[in-house]
Amino acid sequence: MTPEPTRPHAEPGSFRDPQTRVFRAGGEVLRGLGAQAAQDWKVLRTSDFFARAQADGTLTKTEEVDRELPGVWSATLRHEPIPFVSFPYEWSHAMRQDAARLHLKLLQDALAAGFTMKDGSAYNLQWRGAAPEFIDVGSFEPAKPGEPWAGYRQFCQTLLYPLMLQAHLDLDPRPLLRAQIDGVEPAQMRRLFGGTKRLAAGVLKHVHLHDSIQSRNADRSTGAVREQLRDAGFNSELVQAAVRAIAKLVDKLDWTPPATHWGEYRETCSYSEDDRVAKQRFVDSALGEDNDLVLDLGANDGVFSRQAAAKARYVVAVEADPAVVDTLYRQLRAEGEKRILPIVMDLADPSPGGGWAGIERAGFATRAGRAD
Repeated sequence: MTPEPTRPHAEPGSFRDPQTRVFRAGGEVLRGLGAQAAQDWKVLRTSDFFARAQADGTLTKTEEVDRELPGVWSATLRHEPIPFVSFPYEWSHAMRQDAARLHLKLLQDALAAGFTMKDGSAYNLQWRGAAPEFIDVGSFEPAKPGEPWAGYRQFCQTLLYPLMLQAHLDLDPRPLLRAQIDGVEPAQMRRLFGGTKRLAAGVLKHVHLHDSIQSRNADRSTGAVREQLRDAGFNSELVQAAVRAIAKLVDKLDWTPPATHWGEYRETCSYSEDDRVAKQRFVDSALGEDNDLVLDLGANDGVFSRQAAAKARYVVAVEADPAVVDTLYRQLRAEGEKRILPIVMDLADPSPGGGWAGIERAGFATRAGRAD
């Protein structure tokens, strides 16, 4: 495994919020907090909400440390590292659905405790095996009276709309997510959900109405819109009710993976029993006894990923068939497996670098370079 530089260097994907920046140093994940973010952190870290989310593992383990970082910061946090970073265009439908559920559950708990989230991006979630985890501690801040959920649009574009595309149209959203780092736009969704399709669950409200309101307020500042909402009597109870309704909608957006050739891999593959035993021996000999990160490229149903997990701290099971990955994820989730991460990727067309300067989201080859 290639060692990381020991001096703190800024994470390329962390620059959008001026109040917080993520750094890496010798395998550590650190976060610098500006003056306002440091004040918000002081309130958050003493709350029962934060303690519960830390205890159940839904919010990345975080502590304040005495470390200097490049730039001017009022406080430094240290996070427990994620074994392997993946992105929404590498997740199966059930993974996106569980990520959305966790995001909304944390938001509901935060609202009940007097906090809110600044954003609603799918990129704020990562995985420990088949368990989603929210990584952006800097997203939480004390809620202000009459404030809407600022992350609603991001949540729609990176989580809700992809779920709708797969559940309602059986359309794989990964190409759109990969091509557009900010997700699927309401106007794009509106064109796809015309006619009777607009009657599908959640479409009228979260696509057509959303796009209409966004178009009408395109020339107004965010502050002006918030003032209008406060004047109209918008309050925290309405925010909580809206989030509960979205959570119920997410639960409805199921997708049943279709039968595919690779879905029945054990029955349709050309391995004889001798071939299978030979491959099992090869995997054992290739792995040795002590590995931090192992990649199973072309994982199929994950049988060799499971074998590898006996000799590795973490395994990434890479498979091109979304239905196969979705089925494998559901199995791993039911088992409570936190050492095997399944992702969807065609090895003939792996995820490239994306976002600002092509480095905001690291390409698969860069991330895979850490593997033993």
